[in-house]
Amino acid sequence: MATAPLDVINVREINTSDIYDIYKIESSTYEYPWSLSIFRDCVEKGYDCFLATSGKNVIGYIISKITPLESHILNLTIRSDYRRLGVASNFLDFVINKAILSKSKSILLEAKISNHAAKNLYIKFGFRIIGLRKDYYRVLNGREDAIIFKKFLD
Repeated sequence: MATAPLDVINVREINTSDIYDIYKIESSTYEYPWSLSIFRDCVEKGYDCFLATSGKNVIGYIISKITPLESHILNLTIRSDYRRLGVASNFLDFVINKAILSKSKSILLEAKISNHAAKNLYIKFGFRIIGLRKDYYRVLNGREDAIIFKKFLD
């Protein structure tokens, strides 16, 4: 269980030396995680990639692409022992503000239909359900649909 108070959680840009730490969280969270090369490509190609640390421990990350027309949150993952402490909310605030500064009109993201905690968080932040992607996620027993969320910023 996490013992660090929220005031000692720091957010910074991800660099290539962080990729293995991020991958450890990813692979312990998802049945079919992103690969190391996907994370490396996101960092090297200039995606908006940030991680949260508590002390020397990486506790979560967000991978997004922020553009003037529409931004997209691709991956938001928090280490299991740091969930429900506000880390994901801080990431969303951060990316929403960055998107506004970049003159984005909206932010798009997907979530597994079974991920009730994520759905509730996104709705709390003003995201609206705009559609469904059939069989979007690979899961142990086949495929799972994704809910498409969008937040309008203007």
